[in-house]
Amino acid sequence: MFWILFAVALAVRVGIALGGQFIHHPDEIFQTIEQSHRVVFGYGLVPWEYVEGIRWWGLPLFLSLPMRVASWFGGGPDVYMPAIHIMVAAISVLPFPYLFVVLSRRFGGLIAALSCAIPMFWYENIALSSNTLSDSISAPFLGLCAILPFAIRWSWRSLVVWTGLLVLTFSLRFHLAPALAVIAISAWVLMSARDKKLSLIFVGLWLLVVAVFDMATGLWPFQHVWLNLWRNIFDGVAATFGTSPWYTYLESMVFNWGAVAGGVGAGIVLVTIRQHWRLTLPAILVVLAFSFIGHKEYRFYFPATLLMTIAMAWAVAYLARSIATDIQPRGLAWIGTLFPVLVCAVIAIPNQARFQILFQQQEDNEIAAMRYLAQQDDLCGVITSELIWYTAGYVYLHRDVPFAQTGVGEASLASPEFNYLHYVDDGTPPPAPYMDSVCFNHPMSQAICVAHRAGDCG
Repeated sequence: MFWILFAVALAVRVGIALGGQFIHHPDEIFQTIEQSHRVVFGYGLVPWEYVEGIRWWGLPLFLSLPMRVASWFGGGPDVYMPAIHIMVAAISVLPFPYLFVVLSRRFGGLIAALSCAIPMFWYENIALSSNTLSDSISAPFLGLCAILPFAIRWSWRSLVVWTGLLVLTFSLRFHLAPALAVIAISAWVLMSARDKKLSLIFVGLWLLVVAVFDMATGLWPFQHVWLNLWRNIFDGVAATFGTSPWYTYLESMVFNWGAVAGGVGAGIVLVTIRQHWRLTLPAILVVLAFSFIGHKEYRFYFPATLLMTIAMAWAVAYLARSIATDIQPRGLAWIGTLFPVLVCAVIAIPNQARFQILFQQQEDNEIAAMRYLAQQDDLCGVITSELIWYTAGYVYLHRDVPFAQTGVGEASLASPEFNYLHYVDDGTPPPAPYMDSVCFNHPMSQAICVAHRAGDCG
């Protein structure tokens, strides 16, 4: 039963990844895959974070692997972007087999399989499954860090893997450090004396590996951590992107989870918290860690959502087993076994409309516009009248031509260096000398137009 559900969950994620990507946030382009494109193909836009060195190069280099392979065969975005999204979608389901192992040992195979459906088919877990944001990619690794101590027997090999995951998750998103500390300490205190020593040694070795990697990429060891903290806290850079009250994430969770799904899920978790606190407490710490930072975004707390839904699966399995064991007469024990099905229905039905929109998702208008430009044989250069960081970047344009930002009406609009204009569709015609607009108006994203200027390149 579990592997059927798992196959469906993976197929859904791959289907969404192939069906067209919606840009949730500019960072999923410019902080990750745009830098991957720059590494492989030699050109791309460079955000200030990479100029100053407050981003870790591990994620862009990892995401560059499909690009590197595609480059050997002359492949472009139509090849390497689906490959990247499928790879990330596959990573998103990694914690679930181990969760099933843990729950099946405690509560039986059928109850465990049905309970695992909660995190596998939770709306946000699917919606962000193929996303290239560091938050989306670090979440399944955080889930693995939390669930593996319950699922495996410690040996030097398993300790190498688990400690490596701890350091990798920290490197991907150092803001998860409080959650990782609780996960590590709660597992460490239950280890034998030998395993405790080995785990500390392996953590130290993995930290050394990361430090060497940082220096190999031109940074000081862990520069992406300490310089990021300094720039955003002491220099106040984060506050320039906006500030929100400390309770913003609680409001976001209520809104995004829904009153029914969130209320039922949170209630079930609370009444059984003693069973799974080593999953629930790290999730709470993720939310708290980001709540005390003025600049807040919906994507930041996603790792907490994945951990919390894993805890929900544990809680539901525990209650299902209790009902099946205690109910009288014994002929009604099947009610307990089907309890996870009832909970899944209560959680999924209120989100039916959101799932429907997700499955109808098409390519973001920004991506569609860049792909259109890439196909123009006469392309000399592109000028955009919107903030360049809101576009889909060179990773989708994939043409080594000038790409710049300006306001409509500025003199550079007439520069012979640029013969295509990229602009937001507000219903007005493009400014001279641009004409012959082609617009992309899928309703899920901002409408974008492309206009052409006649004449030769300068």
